[in-house]
Amino acid sequence: MSAERRSQFPPEKTQPSRKESLKERPFVQGVTVDSESTHAHGATRKRDDAFWVAKTDTGYTVNVTVTDLSDVVAKNSPLDKRAFRAGRSRPMFPDEVVDKDMTLKSGQVRPTVSIAVELNNDFVPVTSEVKLTRLQLERANKLTHRDVSKILENPHHSMFDFFSDADHVAKNLRERRQATSSLGPISEYQSGSMMVEEFILLANKAVVNEFAAHNMHGIFTFKKDGQSPVYTPLFQEGYRIKATAPMRKYEALINQRILVAKMKGEAPPYTMQQLNDICRVLNENTLSAEKMRIVYEGERIPVQIPKKVTEKAKLEEQRRRKNAGEPPEMRTIFRIRRNVLPNMGEV
Repeated sequence: MSAERRSQFPPEKTQPSRKESLKERPFVQGVTVDSESTHAHGATRKRDDAFWVAKTDTGYTVNVTVTDLSDVVAKNSPLDKRAFRAGRSRPMFPDEVVDKDMTLKSGQVRPTVSIAVELNNDFVPVTSEVKLTRLQLERANKLTHRDVSKILENPHHSMFDFFSDADHVAKNLRERRQATSSLGPISEYQSGSMMVEEFILLANKAVVNEFAAHNMHGIFTFKKDGQSPVYTPLFQEGYRIKATAPMRKYEALINQRILVAKMKGEAPPYTMQQLNDICRVLNENTLSAEKMRIVYEGERIPVQIPKKVTEKAKLEEQRRRKNAGEPPEMRTIFRIRRNVLPNMGEV
């Protein structure tokens, strides 16, 4: 990689104070479970979440641990702007930065955020806690869905008891959700996949409760009549939040920054106007063939989108990509626009 390319990403991720602050965080345990296709294509470098399940006297504790990117990617930095521009179609961060400073990997201590949820014997959440932690992933704890299935078939495996408990909890969580929604049969899912899905949903629900309890603004989503998700900074009952995929979803990175600032006793990193601006852009990027919905200061506006892009627009997009140093390939698009990070000056 050229020196010019490296210079785009300044060393904000290796600040001298980072090691000292990391020592203050307690260690947590975790396993990662990914799909076989993810492993086959080498995408496991983007491993940003782990989980751990423990039996208690009154039920179970489910702990979901996520890479703390707020400790790595400074707000409004070149890396931050790149992540915002990437949208959904391209990686948010360069592979070399992900591998060196972000992904959960064997032998590396990472700053993390842990969401611990206490379940009673009926698998109902009783309490939850979000805290700053650190995680060093063990080599044996990097698994695929197939690995988990094989472990559950072998009572002599060293992790059989752990995954039996995790499988039991995940199935009961899913059954509780299934009773109140139109979910497919449990048998359609591999155990490893179901564990990840259920524990991530549980963690994000705990986070949205944390935001609501402290009247915190963030990036929330809601759906209506089967439409695409709509982003809004104002919470209402039933809204969801994403805080467990900061390497893949920009709104998760923003929510993580807000959450971490609260835990550190710092001022919110974003004003309401800044969150409004970010939600507006995120909604503009949530396109379908027929229409999109924009939420800006609480107003929903249907917008018609042309089904095809003119040749002139295609040429303009190719020229923009060339000037920006982006790959020339174009996916099917419905509207030509460039993500521009709104003014995120100091609050």
